[in-house]
Amino acid sequence: MELYYAKENNFLFSDRTHWMLMLEHIPAAIAVFDNDMKYIAVTQRWIKDYQLEGEQILGRSHYDLFPDVPQRWKDIHQYCLQGNVQTCEEDPFVRDDGSTVWIKWEIHPWLKSQQRIGGIVMFTEVITHRKALQQLNIDLEQRVNERTIELSVARDKAEAASRAKSEFLSLMSHELRTPLNAILGFGQVLESDPANPLNGAQKESVEEIIRSGQHLFSLIEEILDLSAIESGDLTVENGVVDLLELVKESVAVVSERARESAIQIFDHVRQHAPINVSADALRLRQVLVNLLINAIKYNKPAGIVDIRCELIHDNKLRLKVNDTGLGIQAADLDDIFLPFEKVVFKNSVIDGSGIGLPLCKRLTEAMGGCMGVKSAPGKGSTFWLELDLVQSD
Repeated sequence: MELYYAKENNFLFSDRTHWMLMLEHIPAAIAVFDNDMKYIAVTQRWIKDYQLEGEQILGRSHYDLFPDVPQRWKDIHQYCLQGNVQTCEEDPFVRDDGSTVWIKWEIHPWLKSQQRIGGIVMFTEVITHRKALQQLNIDLEQRVNERTIELSVARDKAEAASRAKSEFLSLMSHELRTPLNAILGFGQVLESDPANPLNGAQKESVEEIIRSGQHLFSLIEEILDLSAIESGDLTVENGVVDLLELVKESVAVVSERARESAIQIFDHVRQHAPINVSADALRLRQVLVNLLINAIKYNKPAGIVDIRCELIHDNKLRLKVNDTGLGIQAADLDDIFLPFEKVVFKNSVIDGSGIGLPLCKRLTEAMGGCMGVKSAPGKGSTFWLELDLVQSD
């Protein structure tokens, strides 16, 4: 007996013994039926997929083995027995135990000699695992989308809170600066009024008023700068900066404070040949002065501050401010540049606002550089910043 596919007329099987042997070992779920839907041949995969182990299959009706076959399937079988082909990419199949498997199937009629339809051939593939993976991917995508939305909402809230904070700080700083200017102005008038000279105690009190007012004024300026950076309103104009001259000027700004604290400052940068970096001169001076003031303020009595620089790669320069002061605990280094985190002062009686270092880091980054710190408790700290080196012509 020879079997052919209908329509395509492709050869299917020839010689019963031969095709029975082939069907038995084909690693796919295939069943061959006659016109009465009785089994002519099946593969082992068909028997396993449809849990027919131990059943007498050949010669029995498909509807005898599966008495609950839905009418939909019977209609499909009859449609294909009329010479048609049916396929389906995914279809649920309910087993006798109530479990559902998903299958992909294809049904072809086969022809006897003289082009007479002899029955149908069914090819099926269990795709339950693939279907489960598809569903898992869908679930994961949904969870990712939901999480993305949650993070987006949280980010928007955080950004809104940050903007509100920056606006509040900016507003309050401006409001404070006006009366503070008046206080400083009157203090300076009292201090320098030749018509009404102050006695010793009065002079000392006025000097304290002016000193405290100037400190508060500098804090307000730092808050305004920090707010401007966080809101994206800070303007930084990079240019070619003579590093040796800038370090010299910065040391001069803090030299009186260093003398009052018996701190020695050593400028090793001036030993180098001229060095130019890409930076905003005003902002770079602000950063360096702030680092020097901290190195003086948190140093030990008669301590040392030294300033050095070194080449990093071919186009980066690292400027370092070293001190012999209190040092910082390793656990606190991650928080050192967070606004209003006064980790440097935990073991110190010296007051600090927690604004200076965060501002320095953000200013350095705004100039295209970066900032970091190395420290050992009881031995001192090294704050460094890296900037682009400008090659001389």
